[in-house]
Amino acid sequence: MTEKHIASNAWQHRLSKGDFFTIDQHVKNPSWTQSTVGSFEQLECQPEIIESLQKVNIRNPTSTQSRVIPELRTGRHTIVAAETGGGKTLAYLVPLIESLLKWKRNNQSANIDNAPFAIILAPTRELVVQIEVRF
Repeated sequence: MTEKHIASNAWQHRLSKGDFFTIDQHVKNPSWTQSTVGSFEQLECQPEIIESLQKVNIRNPTSTQSRVIPELRTGRHTIVAAETGGGKTLAYLVPLIESLLKWKRNNQSANIDNAPFAIILAPTRELVVQIEVRF
């Protein structure tokens, strides 16, 4: 197993210091493939998000989502790699939308008038359309 630091040692920004990802293509981690979380309620998702997911017939998180959503809530930078259809897009959008809802409730949106809250990069036009249409 090899650890790779996302930020160089010279860049000691407080938000990225210590962030890393692991590359290991020969050994499967069972905690990534088997979810112990059966619902978005167990992930403590906000009711508005759960209701929206149910409207598009998404009721249970994938194993990727059950691992990634709590990790992203910590505010750490994270790289997610999973099979196609594993739920990566929703895994990062749920914490993002939760943060936006929190900012809106606290009326902090006025403080970021000319600044982006998030930037979403997608590798293909098809994924961009999926993100735009579904979320």
